[in-house]
Amino acid sequence: MNVDQKYIENGFFTFNTGLENNLRNIRAKFTKIFDNSARMNGLDPIKNDKDVAKFSKTNHELWVSSYDQLRFLPEVLAISNEQIILKNIKKCGIKFPVVDEIVLRGDIPYDDQWRREIHQDSHYFQGSMNSVIIWLPFQDIDSKIGPLEVVNGSHKNGSISDQGKSINDSKFTSITMKLGDALVFSQFLVHRSGKNRSSDIRFSLQLRINDLNDDEWAKRKFFFPKRKFVNSPRIDFPTYFPF
Repeated sequence: MNVDQKYIENGFFTFNTGLENNLRNIRAKFTKIFDNSARMNGLDPIKNDKDVAKFSKTNHELWVSSYDQLRFLPEVLAISNEQIILKNIKKCGIKFPVVDEIVLRGDIPYDDQWRREIHQDSHYFQGSMNSVIIWLPFQDIDSKIGPLEVVNGSHKNGSISDQGKSINDSKFTSITMKLGDALVFSQFLVHRSGKNRSSDIRFSLQLRINDLNDDEWAKRKFFFPKRKFVNSPRIDFPTYFPF
């Protein structure tokens, strides 16, 4: 199996998608969606991230209904079928990829109540044991806007009972990225959201990918109870991913 060595050792790697212009145009459409929603409900126009953040605070229910539509843009849905995405999914040992779920986040500056603390995705989306997440931002990710923070090599322990919550802060590495970069990581990698301390909203796309060629998942009849805690089997990565 041709599995990327960085992925075997660290549980993640980054790559450039070449989709910078596409992602920039999609991000502009996000603002347009909020603007249309506001105008059609007799509210002030939405021109920028500051207006979007204000909209969330003053008309949160309407904001959520608009926000929920972002991931359904045809351009967003098409990203999972980009050849560069499929090529790097295969580098993680996935042979027959299927998209479990598409998540699109908009992390507003200083709005920490929605920040994801330390966790492993395997506890919430139990699909194939080699499941990966593609995390793709719609703007540069620097230390101020809140990069994802990961624990190198933590995936090798499989499912951890406390999801890694006892891991010391010093073990986390921040992943800064440029527009067009994508991060792919194992569902067993311990990670958390960084704190957004910029003036911009951190928009990001998460593609959760399962493998229909995974024997263990097939024996479970491709069953995965979403958003319910299920203690996944412990995985010995060098055994599961022979190289």
